[in-house]
Amino acid sequence: MRTIAKIVGALLAWGFVWAGCSDDSQPTTTDDPLAGLPKAYARVECGRVFACCDAAERDDVLLFDPAPATQAECEARYESFFGAVAVDLRKGIEAGRIVYDDARADTCFTKAEAATCADFFGSNFLDEDPDCEAMFQGTVALGGACLGDDECKDPGASCAGASGTELGTCKAPPGAGEPCQDGLCGPGLTCRLDEGMLKCVAPTADGAACDLDIDCQSGYCDFQTGVCAAPAPVGGACAVNAGCASGYCDVAASTCAEKKADGAACVTSVECASGFCSDAADMGACAPTKPDGATCMVAAECASGFCDAGACSPSTGAPVCDGL
Repeated sequence: MRTIAKIVGALLAWGFVWAGCSDDSQPTTTDDPLAGLPKAYARVECGRVFACCDAAERDDVLLFDPAPATQAECEARYESFFGAVAVDLRKGIEAGRIVYDDARADTCFTKAEAATCADFFGSNFLDEDPDCEAMFQGTVALGGACLGDDECKDPGASCAGASGTELGTCKAPPGAGEPCQDGLCGPGLTCRLDEGMLKCVAPTADGAACDLDIDCQSGYCDFQTGVCAAPAPVGGACAVNAGCASGYCDVAASTCAEKKADGAACVTSVECASGFCSDAADMGACAPTKPDGATCMVAAECASGFCDAGACSPSTGAPVCDGL
């Protein structure tokens, strides 16, 4: 599967290579499967950037050097770059290794243009929206010939051995006991260090030996006993927060407890259902988290989990692009 955002990632990575090139290589025939797509993408991306981001934020978002000064310049550059990268997409489509759904693309772009600034920039909209995600679909089964990972239809599959115009083969993600250098494993498996090398392993049942929480099906490794265990319910004995289904261990009582409501006294943020223990007025109390753009001193204050330069933000150092 190839989303529009992943294609643009490749586009930007190749930006300096293509910066001096014209778009003469773009097909102009009416049967071009991607006719109009570069222009449509450029319109949406640049339109949202210039509507929602200030000049400093545009420098970070667009990643061009120098950044386009106007929306028209932005659209022209994005269209040219995207058209160049789309050459490989056309090859995959023409060979039947990729299916392009123009109806899903139209829906994706319509939704993107209607999205609020917060929704568009607060998440990877063009990567996560179902219609955006489905506009390109790989068709190659395991063992079939491919030029890239996105031509493989099975989840987690990769195209092994492809190089330039040399076709590779769609390969399933590593199974249990197989190496996982890229961190990817088949369903139900995790990549972890085993006997000195990274391997895909299946999480073990309660009572089995463990080193880390990810070793266990329950998600909890009791470090006192070194075995997997089910987190205890409220009222059960505990020594650490991970040992409680609620996520909070009252260490003074060595008992699992429900997280506290806003206004309740607290010492640490883990005690609070909101995830934030405020120490305002020299006393700790659980409090609601703050939206992006609100002033902050620590990350726990923010609903996003990030406090950047004194303001809650979507991610560390990320542009806010809230249209304000």
